[in-house]
Amino acid sequence: MVPVIILVLVTSILEYGAGFKDQIYINGNIIFVICLWLSTAAHEYVHIRLSITNTVHPVVLQRGLRIGILHRPLSDSRGLVSALGGPLAGFLVALFIG
Repeated sequence: MVPVIILVLVTSILEYGAGFKDQIYINGNIIFVICLWLSTAAHEYVHIRLSITNTVHPVVLQRGLRIGILHRPLSDSRGLVSALGGPLAGFLVALFIG
């Protein structure tokens, strides 16, 4: 996410140079970063929830803005739901915010 946030700052400078109204580009970029963060959080939350079983709990590792989830292999059906559910959750959150 750090490269994206840097690019948002660069975009803000370019928008300022192009004469955009301050409030338009500031609000737009703030909404974009919030949308990006919340959609990523929803995406990872679905993966975490689907990897929890009665006997196994995932371990969440965070380093800076990176998140990793360590867990035992999921069943084929649960793995498929996780593979589709994470991106779908992120998409729906972004769509709602947008």
